[in-house]
Amino acid sequence: EETDFQRMLALHAEEGPRPWDVLGVDPAISDDALRHHWRALVRDNHPDRLIADGMPEEFINAATERLARINAAFDSMARARGMAGS
Repeated sequence: EETDFQRMLALHAEEGPRPWDVLGVDPAISDDALRHHWRALVRDNHPDRLIADGMPEEFINAATERLARINAAFDSMARARGMAGS
């Protein structure tokens, strides 16, 4: 899907992707929808899932980096919106 492709492209961009591109969301997404989408991304990209599946260390390292970018993008959007308890 195009949205998934754009999100993956943003995750690996060198010049600092926009947070909504990293998360694969519209910048106008509601706070609740943003939080829900972020939680789904964390669940789907968490390195512990790969560890449990016995994946190689390089896969786990890539997942750790990917999760850090996802969390940083969410934190950036949440701070900009004044989302409390994010």
